[in-house]
Order: sequence, then C-alpha cells, then structure tokens
Amino acid sequence: MSTKYGFFLLLFCSTFLYAQNKIINSWGVEAVTTFTKWYWPSVGDGSPGQQIQLPDVNYRQGIGLSLRKRFLLTGSINCNVNLGWNQNRTAVKTTGPVMIQVNNQTTLIQLDNIDYRFHQIYILPTLSYPLFKGLEAEGGLYLSHALESMQFRLGNFIDWTKSSAFQQNWDYGLSGGLTFSMRSFYFRAAFQYGLKNQEEFSITDANGQSLGKASLHYHFLTAGLGYYF
Repeated sequence: MSTKYGFFLLLFCSTFLYAQNKIINSWGVEAVTTFTKWYWPSVGDGSPGQQIQLPDVNYRQGIGLSLRKRFLLTGSINCNVNLGWNQNRTAVKTTGPVMIQVNNQTTLIQLDNIDYRFHQIYILPTLSYPLFKGLEAEGGLYLSHALESMQFRLGNFIDWTKSSAFQQNWDYGLSGGLTFSMRSFYFRAAFQYGLKNQEEFSITDANGQSLGKASLHYHFLTAGLGYYF
C-alpha cells in the first residue's frame, strides 16, 4: 500500500474511532425527508366476485423539520425525543380514466396517479442502544396529528385542493431504525409502521357508486440529518 493511501486510511480510522457519541442531555435540530405510502387490506369476503381489487399506492417524498432532545438513562441506553413537523405526500395509482367536473359537466381524463398531501405535527420518543462506536439502534412509538385537511391533485387538471373523500386526523404507530453520529452531527434513518385504522377513505366503482370505505394505514420511510448544540 502506498504512503498516500496509508495516510488516508489512518486518518479515516482515527476520525471514526474518536468520533463522539451524540452529545448527552442536549438539544438538536434535524432536517427530515419522508417517503410515505398507504397500505390497506383487501376489501370483500374473499368469495369469487366479491373481492374488490384496490389500486396500488406509490411512495412520494415529503419534507420536515424536527427538534430533538437526548437523555441519558443508563450507561448504554439513551432516550431520544423528536418533536417535529412534516409535509407528507403519497399517491394512488389509477386503473383507468378519472371522472372530474369541468364547468358542471362530467369529463373523463387519463391519469397515472392521484397525488395526496397533508401537514402534521408529531412526537417521537425512542430508546437507543449502541451497536458500534457512533452507531446506534433506535426504536419507539410515534404520535401525530394533522394540521389541516388532506389535499389532492389531479396532474395538470386540478391543482392542490381539499379532499372531501378522506381526512387525516390522529395517527400512531411503531418506529425503528439506525442513527450514526460523528461529533455534533448525526444521520438518522427509520421505518415507521402505522397502527391506527384510517377508515374515512371512500371506494367507488367505475360508475361512481360507493363500495364502502377502506381501512388504511401508513408506512413512512424517514431520513434526517441533524446537529446537536
């Protein structure tokens, strides 16, 4: 190995080995990006002709900002509390033309997706345990509340407007992930699994007739880059 590469390897190892754990009992600020997706069980009793095929859902990227507080519980276990705001987005794939009202007339348009978004505040308390120097496993619960009505967008035909079919309210679920820290900076990646039924989403057939309401939940993929003061 050449002297140059050996020097860079030594520098990297030294930086990693002396990287501090996240500062204890301090406040941090975190820039967040989210990838949100709905999921729902099949609708129907399972018999032939009674099973409703629900459309697929795409992940959509959102943004957020969070404050983070870290407490020392024991020599190896820490408590972390995030209090933040997210603008979450998701999208439902269409299975054919979509009917919209234009000048009080029904018009069919072709779309690949119907986009949805909502703003929420949340609290996320977690416990973390060190796996290696600077790397921790983190798990806990989240509780969130929407700040405004759910909005939807139909491509270039209808811009963001309030949805009358579905409204997000309270939500809660499980969260688990990894956090890597180096000195005062940290990077957090987590998966959040919604436990609350969101039963306000109406399902209609091709003629617009109601088929009931789906019991949907949320998936969140979250990544945050933060700094401790």
